[in-house]
Amino acid sequence: MALFGNRLAKLAQLIATGGTVPETAISTSEMDTDLRLAPDGAGGVEWGTGGTGGGITRSTLGYTSVGASAETMAIRQNFLKKVSVTSGTMLVSIVAWVETTAAASSPEFLASVYSDNAGSPDLIIGAVNAARTFIGPLAGGSHPGYGRWITFPIGLWNGASTDVWIGITAIQQGCTLRYDGSGSDVHYTGTGNAVYDGGLFALTTTTRTYSLYANVLS
Repeated sequence: MALFGNRLAKLAQLIATGGTVPETAISTSEMDTDLRLAPDGAGGVEWGTGGTGGGITRSTLGYTSVGASAETMAIRQNFLKKVSVTSGTMLVSIVAWVETTAAASSPEFLASVYSDNAGSPDLIIGAVNAARTFIGPLAGGSHPGYGRWITFPIGLWNGASTDVWIGITAIQQGCTLRYDGSGSDVHYTGTGNAVYDGGLFALTTTTRTYSLYANVLS
């Protein structure tokens, strides 16, 4: 990070002098760099050599299409999808396609990440609560097409290549979650406004693939 500090100092010099910095202030080798995730397991960043693949790359895990069908998200029902993460990457967000089921609906969501145990959700290892979110039309008004992708930030470092489960829950007024067939996603329904470790409630395996995915940086 010392190199990063040097660059900030040189940028400050550039501003203070009205844009005049000696040509030798920033070397060619310094300029030919880019920012990447540091392989320290702590989620830091570092400068890598430009043009050698050291930059940050975004990828997705899960189903990124808007499904043709919609399933009602019962209150406190957690919909989960298994994905495989790679060592040295960061799961930065969970994204789901949801839409309201009634005018002036203001659901509250929970997004979560679980570890895997023999092919089933196990321990919660990441979660975020999105407070009541007004995503429907005003009562008595109109709002064309209020289904949309909603992103929930997580920030989970993957220190090993493994399977995890990503999930979305509506814990207030219900919505629908889009899906297509030919999948094996699962869901369970809890008893309170929370998400729970695996095994505490009966798990239902579906034949559906929900419009639910994770953004990953590597």
